[in-house]
Amino acid sequence: MDIKDFSAELIIGTAQAQFKTNIPEALDELKQELIISTPVDTGNLRDSWQEAEQIDDNTFRILNTAEYASYIFYEGLNGMPNSKQLPDGIEPVVINWVERHKQQDEK
Repeated sequence: MDIKDFSAELIIGTAQAQFKTNIPEALDELKQELIISTPVDTGNLRDSWQEAEQIDDNTFRILNTAEYASYIFYEGLNGMPNSKQLPDGIEPVVINWVERHKQQDEK
C-alpha cells in the first residue's frame, strides 16, 4: 500500500494487494469508510471524495479533491494531521481496511 499526497488532490490508497474479494465492492466500502471518518465543519471535505479510479491492473486510487485535504489528513502543523475529529489522520482508516480484507482472504 502506498499513500501519497499530491497538492490539492489526496491519493488515499493505491492498494496493491491481491484481494480475493470483489474489488469494486471493496473499494466502495473503503470510500464509505473514508466519508464516515472525514471530519466535518462545512461538509465540503466529506463531499469531495471521488469514485475509485483504476490506475493499472492492481492499483486503484480514491481522491479527495478539497483544496485543504492534505492539510487536514496529513500535513497540518509540523507535518502532523490537523483535525481534532481525526487526530491520527486518514491513514489508519486505510490501513484498517487493508488489514481487514487480508484477514478475510485468509479465512
